[in-house]
Amino acid sequence: MKLTLTALTFAASLIASGASAFEANTTLTEEKRIAGKQMVGDLTVGVKALVGDWSWDTCRLDGKLHLTSSTEIVTNPNNYSRYYQIQLEADGEFTMTFGPAKDGDKNLAMFPRTKCSEHSDGHPDMIFIPVKSINGFTDRRSFFIDLINQGYE
Repeated sequence: MKLTLTALTFAASLIASGASAFEANTTLTEEKRIAGKQMVGDLTVGVKALVGDWSWDTCRLDGKLHLTSSTEIVTNPNNYSRYYQIQLEADGEFTMTFGPAKDGDKNLAMFPRTKCSEHSDGHPDMIFIPVKSINGFTDRRSFFIDLINQGYE
């Protein structure tokens, strides 16, 4: 009897704790807006902005590079080893320009290879904005070869 009462009490507490659990009622975009962060999704056509090499969120959608709308805009490229200047074009895609590290670091720029579907889990307001080109190149191979020809490794 004592064991049954203990089991019932435990079961009731599990049910009650699920009902009163801390509610996760914000999205990543909402949290960044509340914190006063400017994001890539806030940009309008023709406006240039900077994203830090390690602060930008990219992913692949249908084999193409995309920026997430929640990627934070930075104001001081000196805080980053490398950075990108981005500009939203009239066709809804970004053009990007690679900015080298101020300390002369010549490490190759790397891009995450995650799928955009991995970014959108739990973030229903996430938008994926295509990257048209980086430094005028429309594919990763050409961009890497150009960087290597400039002495990057």
